[in-house]
Amino acid sequence: MSTSNYEGYTCAELQAELSHNMRELAAAESRQRAAVAGDAVGVFLVLIPPSAFTGDASADVALNKGEDIALQTVYNRRCAPQRLVSRGSAWNRW
Repeated sequence: MSTSNYEGYTCAELQAELSHNMRELAAAESRQRAAVAGDAVGVFLVLIPPSAFTGDASADVALNKGEDIALQTVYNRRCAPQRLVSRGSAWNRW
C-alpha cells in the first residue's frame, strides 16, 4: 500500500482513518480465525477444509495491515510530535 494515498489528509482525517482501519482489521482477523477453526474441524471430519469452497479473509487482513502501515507512516511523519536535540546551532531529529 502506497503512502501517497494518504498524503493529502489532515491529522484529524488520518486519525479517523486509523481508527476505521483498526476496526476493519479486527473484523477481518476475526473472520480469518473463524475460517481457520472451521478448516481444522472440516479437515478432521471430512479431510477437506471448508475455506477451499467458501474462501477466507486472508486477503482482507493483508490489505488492512498494508493500509495500517501506510497510514501510520504518514501520521508519524506529519502529525506525531518530533523530538529535537540541539547540536551546536543546528537542530537535528533523533
